[in-house]
Amino acid sequence: MIALGGNAIKRKDEKGSFWQERKNIKKAVAGLWPQIKDKSRSLIITHGNGPQIGRLLLMQEQARKLDKNLPVIPLDIMDAWSQGELGVLVQGAVINLLASRNLHRPVALIHVRVLVDKSDPDFLDPSKPIGEFYTEEKAKEKIKDYGWIMKKISPDPDGWRRVVASPRPLKIIEEETIEPLVKAGYIVIAGGGGGTPAVKKSKFGFRGIEAVIDKDLTSAIIASTFEAEMLITLTDVERVYLNFGTANQISLDRLTVGQAKKYLKEGHFPPGTMRPKIEAHIQFLENGGKKGLITDLFKLKEALAGKTGTWIVKN
Repeated sequence: MIALGGNAIKRKDEKGSFWQERKNIKKAVAGLWPQIKDKSRSLIITHGNGPQIGRLLLMQEQARKLDKNLPVIPLDIMDAWSQGELGVLVQGAVINLLASRNLHRPVALIHVRVLVDKSDPDFLDPSKPIGEFYTEEKAKEKIKDYGWIMKKISPDPDGWRRVVASPRPLKIIEEETIEPLVKAGYIVIAGGGGGTPAVKKSKFGFRGIEAVIDKDLTSAIIASTFEAEMLITLTDVERVYLNFGTANQISLDRLTVGQAKKYLKEGHFPPGTMRPKIEAHIQFLENGGKKGLITDLFKLKEALAGKTGTWIVKN
C-alpha cells in the first residue's frame, strides 16, 4: 500500500498547476517501478488532496464573487472531483510507465466512498487543513472575506491553513469492488483524498456528507482490509522529526509503535500534517501490518535502501 501525499504532489514552492502535478506524479510513479513491476505482489496506490481541494474551494468562492447565483458545490462532491483528477493522473502515469518498459499489468481506478459517523466530534471542531499555507495576516483576510475557519498548524510564519471537518473513517464502502481486482493482480488506485465521505441513511443505503477525510487514516483501513504487508507514506519531508522546524529538530530513522505513541502524547506531531500519518501507521501495525515507511515522494529508492526515511515497526 503506497500513499502519495497531496502536499508532495503539489510542492510547497510550486503554484500547483495541472502541468506541475502531472510532472510530479510521473516522477513519483517512476520511483515506484520496483513495486509496479513485481507481479507477484498486489499493489494499491492512494493519494492526498489537501492542496487540490483548497484550490477548488477557492475557485468556487472567486466564481461566486462574479455571479452570486452560481450553485454551491458540496464539499463531498469536490472530494470526488479531486479523487478523479489526481486518480486519472496516477493511473495514466502507471499505464505509460508499464508501456514504456514493455510490461503489461492491468490498472484500475476506483472511486471510493468511505463510511463516517455523522455525530463525529470533528464536525463541531474542524481539524483538517486544506489548501495553501498563509501568514496570519492573510489568514485573517480569508476569515473576513470567506468566513473560513483558519488555524495555525505549523511554527513557520506562513503556518496558517483553512480547516474543515475531518471525521474518522470507519469502513470502505467499495470493499467488495476492490477485493477481486487485488486478487486478480491489478494495480488498484483507490481512496484518493481519503475517499468521498458518506453516512448511513435512516432506512437504507448511504448519502454524502460535507467533509474531507484524512487520506492517511483511510490508507490504514485499506491496507488492513486487504492485508497489506507494508504501508508506505510518501510526503514532502525525508523523515519524521521531533521538534520539527526548530533549532532542536531531531530526525528519526526508526520508530516503534510504543515510541510513536509516546511522541504523539508529548505533542511532537502537529494535527493535520505528521500526526495522522503516525496514527495511521500505528493503526496499520496494530491491525496486523508488518512495517511502515514515511519518506519524501522522490526519495523512496534511497529509503528502501536504508539511506533515508523513517521506518515504523511494532517493537
